[in-house]
Amino acid sequence: MSKNQEIEFAMKLILESTDTALLLTLSALLEAKGIPTHLDEVAHVGVVPQHLYVMLDEQLGDALAVLEDKSHEVARPVYPDDLKALTPQLKQQTRVMGNRAMNRVVVAGVALVLGIVLITSIT
Repeated sequence: MSKNQEIEFAMKLILESTDTALLLTLSALLEAKGIPTHLDEVAHVGVVPQHLYVMLDEQLGDALAVLEDKSHEVARPVYPDDLKALTPQLKQQTRVMGNRAMNRVVVAGVALVLGIVLITSIT
């Protein structure tokens, strides 16, 4: 990517899984190919699904192609130096994504407690 090209930031979900090792491996593969990723940080790893995102909307097709064929050539690779321009926007977006993940954990916990209360009150 040339220094004069503007990077448009918009995260796209590519995979949801409780297998953290798999998500970390796929994230490393994509980033080595020039596709920046973001992985949810969730307190209950292995229980609550984590989400792997492609950070740049335009790279979604390339990311999916790399996951199917590791030899796929990425059209516009973006490396860490290219992302420096995105730092403030990136921090805000990842904060929002983290809040959404935590909200899912809280909702799942509340639903579990309500289910237990309902079952114990019926019996």
